[in-house]
Amino acid sequence: MTAKAPHGRISGVFEAEFADLPTDDALVDRIKWTVLARVILLTAVLAFAVAIDLGLGPQPAPRVPETGLYSLTTAFYLASFVALLVTHLLRRSRWLARLASASICIDVFLALSLVAVTDGLQSVFLFAFPLAVLNSSLLLYRVGAVAAASLSLVGLVSVAALELGWLPWTLDNVRVGWLNAVAQRPPMTAFEVATQLL
Repeated sequence: MTAKAPHGRISGVFEAEFADLPTDDALVDRIKWTVLARVILLTAVLAFAVAIDLGLGPQPAPRVPETGLYSLTTAFYLASFVALLVTHLLRRSRWLARLASASICIDVFLALSLVAVTDGLQSVFLFAFPLAVLNSSLLLYRVGAVAAASLSLVGLVSVAALELGWLPWTLDNVRVGWLNAVAQRPPMTAFEVATQLL
């Protein structure tokens, strides 16, 4: 049984896309796999934060623990647990496609959060955006991939606008402590931002 598109809301072009969505059982399995991928990424981030706190990185151990990364990983671990619980409870429901969409948003927001706290466009976690798009394509095929790519683009452009100072906020307040201890880097030029985005 394939997932059905809402009647009268979607044009004929998108009806074919929604008609090809996975069945309920397949979608439940795919949601579980994408949550597992998210948990693996979160575990790597947690190991990264612990290594920094122990002084195993290029800089000596910071005086203040990396509570920002710990808080971030804890929040997304909880979101992943809730997603698994809701998936189990709504196993045979019309809400599964919405839950898959929520999972896509969680993955993109995780990528954006990691990039924001770990040095913006020069972050080592920029790979989380393509990973979110890959997970989304596994969940909802082309529709999911396009949605995740669009959200990722909006997130990256927002970070670029912050880097250029076009927005009144700054990422310096949310950056992890060891990056602030390394050195304050000058603001990026428009050319540097463009090359980072490409």
